Amino acid sequence: MSSNHGTLAIATSERPRLRSSKRHPGLSQFHAWHSAISEIYRSYLVHQSGDETPTYPIIPRSERGNVSIHLTVQNLTDVPMSAFWIDYKGHEIFKGKALPGQTWQQTTWIGHPWLFKFETGGKENANPAEVHFVPYRVIQNTEKVSTLDQDGRTGIHRFAILSSSRHDNTNGASILNIVDPIFPYPSSEINTVEAAFEWSLRQMEREESSPRTLLKYLKNIVSKPEMSKYRQIRTANKIFWNEVWITSGRGVLHALGFVENGAYIECGPHDEALPSDRLGDFIKAISELERWMLMQEAGGGDDGQDHESSSQSPIIQPNGADGFGRAGYGHAGSLNF
Repeated sequence: MSSNHGTLAIATSERPRLRSSKRHPGLSQFHAWHSAISEIYRSYLVHQSGDETPTYPIIPRSERGNVSIHLTVQNLTDVPMSAFWIDYKGHEIFKGKALPGQTWQQTTWIGHPWLFKFETGGKENANPAEVHFVPYRVIQNTEKVSTLDQDGRTGIHRFAILSSSRHDNTNGASILNIVDPIFPYPSSEINTVEAAFEWSLRQMEREESSPRTLLKYLKNIVSKPEMSKYRQIRTANKIFWNEVWITSGRGVLHALGFVENGAYIECGPHDEALPSDRLGDFIKAISELERWMLMQEAGGGDDGQDHESSSQSPIIQPNGADGFGRAGYGHAGSLNF
């Protein structure tokens, strides 16, 4: 007896052709990722002197704080800097002044907005230059980059504000720049593959992410640089998503030139092998990741020294560095209302 039903076709999913370039595409996707990660911890808004467009606070007022931090701002401009706390009603409360070359310090709370104003240098009708800042999350402490105050329990947010040698074309006012040693601002301040990789590695250390799965992907590429399938990874893959994509391993991939293409992240040409110069970047990255992983598994830090795991003390973290020290959350992780 014959069936009137047609044959059921089984759909097969073929990988799309790689659209990524043979040469390194630049760091634009790394910068976008870095900016998003940095905004989890802090936010800046710079209003240059003479700008006609008004600048409003990043958030309009302070809310009840649960986790304290130590805020340190160095004035590297050539004019005095005044510091203002935005209080619970949105009012600017003067909290001190720093002359050129001086450092201003204050204990504050996660989620409290601050405003730093710079005098116009006697220029009439000139709007003052301003920097708005909000700390959103406690920054984790590492051996290489300390974020722990001298009291051994309070986290530190630190940055400097300097005047650029470049000048505005309309009024000759200096341009303000932010120098943030942990989360460079803007992200384009990280402008080499080496610097992008190094920052991603430091962020993996802050997150306590393991590079083990990431290393497997990179080693596949190095062992078979002519096979494009190893350079095209589906981001929704469960293992890749959980162990690489939502960690700072994503930054490592963007630093190496991986670009997003629909459901995939990919690198290099489709019909050719990865060029030798780019392959060299992968080999260096593997070497650094392996060295760092061995140090972490041995209980040591990334300082090039040998450590005995039995004698290595864990790194002391600031209060709130467990993830609950972020805006809107208390120590127990409950929302503040």
